[in-house]
Amino acid sequence: MKNKAVNALIEMGMPANVKGFQYITDAMVLFEEDKAWRSKLTALYRKIAAMNETTPSRVEREQSGMRFQSC
Repeated sequence: MKNKAVNALIEMGMPANVKGFQYITDAMVLFEEDKAWRSKLTALYRKIAAMNETTPSRVEREQSGMRFQSC
């Protein structure tokens, strides 16, 4: 699933060389494993932060930045 997520984002034109890209691919994998994450964004940020040894606020900030860059 991870490769599928990476390829989809690259095809949409998202730059793979920024930290937010990794967080978004992690979120896509978690959504695929358990759809319940969609209703628990705060918990999702904590989970992704733990996976990447960072803070939930950094995950949220980087993902928000990715949304604006891709528009």
